[in-house]
Amino acid sequence: MEYKKIIFEKDVISRITLNDPEKRNALSKQLCSELWDALKIVERDPDCRVIILDAVGPIFSAGHDIAEEIPVGSPPGNQESWREFLEYLRYEWYTKWWDYTKPVICKVDAVAIAGGIEMCCFADAAYCSEESVFTYWPISTVSVAFSPSLILPWIYRDA
Repeated sequence: MEYKKIIFEKDVISRITLNDPEKRNALSKQLCSELWDALKIVERDPDCRVIILDAVGPIFSAGHDIAEEIPVGSPPGNQESWREFLEYLRYEWYTKWWDYTKPVICKVDAVAIAGGIEMCCFADAAYCSEESVFTYWPISTVSVAFSPSLILPWIYRDA
């Protein structure tokens, strides 16, 4: 696969860099496809011991590309679009992270929003600079932080 939205360096310590600063490294379908392609390659490589995930630009990730998932101008009553998006999050995004077998370290030296924070939550470690900012817009707009409510039961289920 040719990568346009990420930079991939495969080695003992592999690095995947989100590289779509014009779109604030939003987790578009293309970026996610490239990210998971690189993660699968590294997962199958016995020589790779760890993956560092970082980003180009002032935004680590603005989260999922909602404009791509939910049609622009969708009325708030369009529950089916939101339901499909939440199903995608639950069964495609979260499950892949949860089942991933190699250690992932997020290196955040920028702003992480929503899905960008989720990547940090699923990573084995996150290293952040003092300039890093974390914000979760669904709390102020949807009034329910649906992503953490889907993640936390998985984290605590075996506790």
